Amino acid sequence: MRPKKCRIVNFDPNFTYFKPRAVPLTTLQIVELDHDELEALRLADFSGLSQEESAQNMGISRQTFGRIIEKARYKITDALLNGKAIKINKNKNYVILNKKEDKMKIAVSSDDGINVCGHPGRCEKFIIFEVDGQNIISKNIIENTFTNHHMQHRHQMHGEGGGHHHGSHHSLLNALEGCSTLITAGMGHRLVEDLTRNNIIPIITDEVSAEEAVKKFVSGEIKSDLSKACSH
Repeated sequence: MRPKKCRIVNFDPNFTYFKPRAVPLTTLQIVELDHDELEALRLADFSGLSQEESAQNMGISRQTFGRIIEKARYKITDALLNGKAIKINKNKNYVILNKKEDKMKIAVSSDDGINVCGHPGRCEKFIIFEVDGQNIISKNIIENTFTNHHMQHRHQMHGEGGGHHHGSHHSLLNALEGCSTLITAGMGHRLVEDLTRNNIIPIITDEVSAEEAVKKFVSGEIKSDLSKACSH
């Protein structure tokens, strides 16, 4: 079965079980509502967003969102009509919980230290922004000397051959330690999954200016479209 693409949720529930009153949980059938299904219900049914707007918030296509919300509504209806318990299942490795803190570090892939570029493994540098609330308080540029894709690209520019290298994400993740988010113009599904497993939110955007991208992200204006992630 094809692995699910990552999706972003912005709500972390404090309660994970709901059941009919005065009926022991051990006697009930349980309906498992996945974290992304709860988020779909929150966006479409509670907040009143359109499916297109909801999909953008979750970084997925409208068609994928439509499938998620349909499944979620069926599960809730099943539980209400048949007296089942509902369990919120938050342990899904394809769900990215977007926890924005007041102070955080945001990395942006760049070639010139000014604008956003794609494919972090091949970029020339990373701009590390430190933000407090919605204000940028510092900016630091680090040269990309640690990813295999980038080093291979430089060798080829100087006439050196070499095959395709894998396994560069470990070095990239180490270099981005302490960052909560990586903003880029494009990346592969494998990197999206590795970032997610390491609690770094991947943001794919068409925004050109790195600083503007960071400002729009912390203000909630920028949405990640993870459907744009390429297959490699």
